[in-house]
Amino acid sequence: MISKALVLAAGNGTRLIDSNPKPLYNLLGLPLLVRTLLALEKAEITDAYIVLGYEAEKVRAAIEPQQLKINLHWLQNEEWQKPNGISVLAAKDALREPFILTMCDHIFDPEIAVNLRNGPNSSQRGIQLVVDYDLDKIFDLDDATKLKVENGRVGMISKSLPDYNAVDTGFFRATPDLFTALEHSIAEGRYSLTDGVQVLADQGLVEAVDIHGRMWQDIDTLQHAKEGERKLMASLGKADDGLISRKLNRPISKAASRWLAKTKVTPNMVTLLNMLLGFAAAASASLGGYLPQLLGATLFQLNSIFDGTDGELARLKFRSSKQGQWFDTFADNIVYVAYILGVTFGARNTGLPAVYYYTGLAGAFFALTAFLSLSYYLAKNQKSGSLLEFKYGFEGWHQRLKQVIYFISKRDTWAMTLLLLALMGVIHYFLIFISGLSLVVLVLSLGKNINNLKTSPPKKSVVSFSAE
Repeated sequence: MISKALVLAAGNGTRLIDSNPKPLYNLLGLPLLVRTLLALEKAEITDAYIVLGYEAEKVRAAIEPQQLKINLHWLQNEEWQKPNGISVLAAKDALREPFILTMCDHIFDPEIAVNLRNGPNSSQRGIQLVVDYDLDKIFDLDDATKLKVENGRVGMISKSLPDYNAVDTGFFRATPDLFTALEHSIAEGRYSLTDGVQVLADQGLVEAVDIHGRMWQDIDTLQHAKEGERKLMASLGKADDGLISRKLNRPISKAASRWLAKTKVTPNMVTLLNMLLGFAAAASASLGGYLPQLLGATLFQLNSIFDGTDGELARLKFRSSKQGQWFDTFADNIVYVAYILGVTFGARNTGLPAVYYYTGLAGAFFALTAFLSLSYYLAKNQKSGSLLEFKYGFEGWHQRLKQVIYFISKRDTWAMTLLLLALMGVIHYFLIFISGLSLVVLVLSLGKNINNLKTSPPKKSVVSFSAE
């Protein structure tokens, strides 16, 4: 399995019109080179060989203090003004085994590197080039490097290719064959990486690997940078987002994340602030009366909206961690319980029948116990601290029941329902709903834990013998 990557970072990036060298261009709070290295790190690449050129010392001084786990190996291209094939050759003596090749000015889904790492074994000759066949979605197609792919092999590669069916994304699984090909093309006066790839293509040694719609974008101009930001933000949505999340919550939380990414605010800070917002919602609801409860429901809706910001910020800046997931899970659920109690005491302070008060207390108890049960399961069986990892595993008609429960239990659904109930002055009806829902979730989670205990293989006993 590949563990090394070659990153080209020698250019000056004049088309970006920035005072910094291109590797240090800041995109949503991270220099381009740092963003590339973090993506490789997430793909479990252990060593990065970085070819520098323009203002190399400035780039290195800016990158080395970063908190990176990936091992950095610096290489120098004194002829950085020439096409990038020279930069690739700078790594000839350092890389004698298959490696990932990419550019510091490319943003990409780390899964691209993961797929390349899991590619053919090291005995295979030639290279793999990740290609994008979806030409209609290529930003600035005129500037892209075009490819003619036939039977899974790249035949022709050029920016001016008239007949093409794919574009070069700039991601390679390379072998030392690439160095040999570059030496051949450079001897003929052709200095670009594309020239070396064409030498291998002429031998049928360039395999095309479909990117399958994964996110990528090269950053050559300010327009490219804006498109890169757009693609990064678009990647933050989740497949299981409900209608309200997609249409209301996510656009607002993304806007906040985009702004916060350019600051020093951390995801855990956002989690803490949003938890305090949730507590304010509970405190307001506990006062009783129409306006305090409406204010509480509004604050809780805001809490629901910004609940996604910490995770979005973590993904944007590669700050995701199991500890952060657990903190977010704890904050979310303690706010749920606090808000249920807030509405419960608000019902009592408003003078409503005692049944709402006791139903609310029961709902808070069920919700807290369900959270503890779910957390126990995750701690015992999962690597993640997110409750989204909990799988109920129903089949048949149970699956439909699960889908209904899942829909109505989603944060965006009942936060908006709460706001509507508060507007109508009947928020106490929520206590009946949440008590029943929390009880169902509690029963299901306890059932999952009990079933898990039953099906877990017994621990092997160790029998020791001693000589007498």
